[in-house]
Amino acid sequence: MSLPHLMASLTCTYSLPVLSLELIETVVDMLSFNKRALERFTLTCRALLPRSRYHLFNAIWLQPTFAEADSLCGFLDIHRELALQVHTVTVSFRRHEDREVAVHFVQVFLPRLLRKVPHIRCVKLCTNASRKWDAPASFHTSTLAFVKTTLHLHELHIESIRFASHVEIVRMLAALPLLQSLECHHVDLCARNDIIVTAHLRASQLRRLSLNYDRSNSSSVATLLLQLTRSTLEELILRPPRQPEDLGTLDFPFLQKLVLYTESSLDRAEGILRNFKTPSLQHLRLQVESSIRFGDHLQDSQTAASSLEPLLLDGSKRVTVEIEGGRTNRMGRWAALFQRILPTLHAQSRLAVVSSRGE
Repeated sequence: MSLPHLMASLTCTYSLPVLSLELIETVVDMLSFNKRALERFTLTCRALLPRSRYHLFNAIWLQPTFAEADSLCGFLDIHRELALQVHTVTVSFRRHEDREVAVHFVQVFLPRLLRKVPHIRCVKLCTNASRKWDAPASFHTSTLAFVKTTLHLHELHIESIRFASHVEIVRMLAALPLLQSLECHHVDLCARNDIIVTAHLRASQLRRLSLNYDRSNSSSVATLLLQLTRSTLEELILRPPRQPEDLGTLDFPFLQKLVLYTESSLDRAEGILRNFKTPSLQHLRLQVESSIRFGDHLQDSQTAASSLEPLLLDGSKRVTVEIEGGRTNRMGRWAALFQRILPTLHAQSRLAVVSSRGE
């Protein structure tokens, strides 16, 4: 039976006794990404309501207005069974959002909301602002104590947030002992305190870290997080600026996958790999934008490749060069280019050039 016919059957009361509960839930699961379809399911038939409601409340998204916040908290107080189904909370700040209000929202309302969803696993703080909040984020000790003893966060995504200092980042990580995945995009600092950094190098148990940084203070955040997590990381994603600062020599004993974004040549990748000790690395992915004319930087790329390739030949490392938005008619030329500048890896069948869009 085709999916449209199956959906039609599900919305007809007289057909439901013929369909098993497993089949009904399978169809709802197939449309779990479609919020509008889930909303219609909840209003169409009681048999569709439980599974549809599960997907609707599994991940909730809100823009921070205090009226919405109070309404949501009141709703969760009344419907405790739905609060238990919330696993992901995404807070998306509007471009024109007042920065003081936004920071107050994070510091005051978010802990209040998290108290009501004990099964929370992932929190995402996102903003469309063109620049970071002027007011720095800081967390009260009692809030962090509650987070540490009550919540079981496994994932945290933060974007365009300015912390008061390194201390706040360290305190945040220390309050999340079960955190396994952290994504930081354009996270900045107001001040730096190296003494605190050296005193808290065992604050994290992260397995996956994604860093997108573009300024000197953002580079300081990147350096701090790499120091805090180097002994446990298994996957690292780096999108450094065009002219990155030296992150220093770091040892990653358990790192298995490394993703590097490069916008011009292989110089940046070569410099990072030279300073990173990765004895367990099995997969290196170089993410290249297809709009870059590599021919303009071919000489620099070949020079960097002559230093890059020896760093990869030890062990069974496999290198994947992923062309972002690479078109089918251009992929052959990209493949030929990297086969030429990384000849030994190509000869050993350890080099792959692919398109990130699968074209």
